[in-house]
Amino acid sequence: MGLIDTFGQKFVITTELGPVKGVNTDVALEKAADYLPLDGINIHDCPMGNLRINAIAMGSLIQSRLGIDAIPHFTCRDRSLLGTQADLLGAHATGIRNILVTTGDPPKQGPYPSKAVYDYNTFD
Repeated sequence: MGLIDTFGQKFVITTELGPVKGVNTDVALEKAADYLPLDGINIHDCPMGNLRINAIAMGSLIQSRLGIDAIPHFTCRDRSLLGTQADLLGAHATGIRNILVTTGDPPKQGPYPSKAVYDYNTFD
């Protein structure tokens, strides 16, 4: 039974997992496995405007390796409308069926300055 099927059937319990800063996902997956049993795991999308691994990619790894529904956070901050559509199609193709959409925090100034896109927001 998937996460969406449990709504209205029982009290749903999820937790949040901060995505890794680099490409080594093993530590994050081990940490996520320690949280089980749960109904789902939320994954932040570059929280506080800091660079992290893509939340949809991390969610796909969690689902395939741990067998639990992922809820990637999806921010409007870094995406044009076309990019959003492409990312959501990709999420669906990799088995992601739950997404939390947010406007997103402004990007932090770091070694590689970035500007927010904000082609749209959660109110559009």
